[in-house]
Amino acid sequence: YDLSRNMYGESEDENIFEYYMYSIKVTILLLVLFLGFVAIFAVKPLAQLFNSLYAIVGIRHILLYFILVVILMMIYKVVPRTKIGYEESFKGALIAGALLLILYYGLQIYFQFASFQTIYGPLASIVAVLFVFNLGAEIFYIGMYTTYIFYLRRKEDERDSHH
Repeated sequence: YDLSRNMYGESEDENIFEYYMYSIKVTILLLVLFLGFVAIFAVKPLAQLFNSLYAIVGIRHILLYFILVVILMMIYKVVPRTKIGYEESFKGALIAGALLLILYYGLQIYFQFASFQTIYGPLASIVAVLFVFNLGAEIFYIGMYTTYIFYLRRKEDERDSHH
């Protein structure tokens, strides 16, 4: 929330109580959305359909991308206090989702050939996890920044159309 607050220039005069209340509200909302998303796929007929589709190799990648885009779009839409359009959050989610898939498949290929154990020893898994988290966070920020750019373009177009 703090990143989006600085990016979108949201109210700087909010007190600490408002800040934490909004952060808690957004966290609970996202948690409910994610649990609802998981619950939808856990319903037996949908779960069976999902499992059968996921077994097909080409569909697996499309489903993974779709799930990433939906989750990222929810985050980019809900977190900023500024009214973000679905189109803007969707575009940011498309880019971040594609980059996350590239990261996922790139790391999958890399870890088939690289051995962290020989370089780092027993701490190899910790180093690898931190590396992946760092890259994932950077990709998340790229998606949020892309959403912000499209938000600014929409605001600029609205301003131009009023004059």
